[in-house]
Amino acid sequence: MCISLFILLLLITTGDYFSKQNDDKLIATLDSAQIRKEGLKLYNANCLSCHGVGGRSTSFGPALINRIYSKGNLSDRAFIQAVNYGAPQRNWDYGPMDPVEGLTQTEVAQILAYVRSEQERAQKR
Repeated sequence: MCISLFILLLLITTGDYFSKQNDDKLIATLDSAQIRKEGLKLYNANCLSCHGVGGRSTSFGPALINRIYSKGNLSDRAFIQAVNYGAPQRNWDYGPMDPVEGLTQTEVAQILAYVRSEQERAQKR
């Protein structure tokens, strides 16, 4: 797990050097139940109030399991930037997303792993 997180941090911190096609490699490093489990805890503490249980939305934020946010439509880099810097209102009437304060890059990556796993589960239904 430490090696996977190290690789993940390396990919995240290298910025635009890596292209979108490398996002699949980023996800491959996250294929760990422990990382997703930690991501669930962090999601519940930081994202649940707006995005709902399992990313299914609330009256305060959109469903992250919607296809608009799937990895084919929203890159990992864009997801991470939205968490770190916020995001303007685009597809819904919820208003802009504020940055999520106090998370490390590792924690953001764990949340991303959890959200991507929930998206995959939702697509299989």
